[in-house]
Amino acid sequence: MICEVPDLRLYPRNLLLLEFEHVNHFSAATLNAIAEKAGLSLIELGHVCSRPYGFLSVFRKEGLDVVPDTGGRCEFIDALACVRGGLEQIRRAELQIEIVRQQLAIMGKSGKKVTLWAVTDFLRRLLAGFTLPESVTVVDSDPRRQNHLENDGLGVLEPKNSIEHIRNSELLVICAPRYKAEIIEWIRQQTGKTFSGSELVVLGSGPSGETLT
Repeated sequence: MICEVPDLRLYPRNLLLLEFEHVNHFSAATLNAIAEKAGLSLIELGHVCSRPYGFLSVFRKEGLDVVPDTGGRCEFIDALACVRGGLEQIRRAELQIEIVRQQLAIMGKSGKKVTLWAVTDFLRRLLAGFTLPESVTVVDSDPRRQNHLENDGLGVLEPKNSIEHIRNSELLVICAPRYKAEIIEWIRQQTGKTFSGSELVVLGSGPSGETLT
């Protein structure tokens, strides 16, 4: 059995709890314990897998006489601390979103252009109970998302069709932190503009700007 799951131990350092709806949350030790109950023995473990936030376990059937080892209370306490750390990241993200809302409201009153990039859970949290000013445009590189905000009364444009608005924007809000570098580079190539400093907000980034997801 080859099994790949998000890594519980990364939760305190990123916002994975916003992205995954797992009923159970695994560390390598707890996943191994479950496998052992089914007579599977761990033969390989790695953190190089299809996503940068997971781990990969390879098991082989050995029989049902394998003795499970969950790591005891220490494992439970460590797992609980990881979940609490993840919840703290969510709290920080909500605070960041509220600050961005205030900024958008102020800029909207003076008609300053703003670009919100990427239809993600971060953007939906930003929009919840908040009305975007008319000078704000939402874009996403995936054309399949053009109707994803219909319930909010908003259209989603492709960046290539919003080049002038992006070029004239005084604020860029990236709602997909994992793609920050690619988005900034695309804008530089297509518009000649580089967003930085107070002109750039990356939802899901840490206090010093590091990406948390």
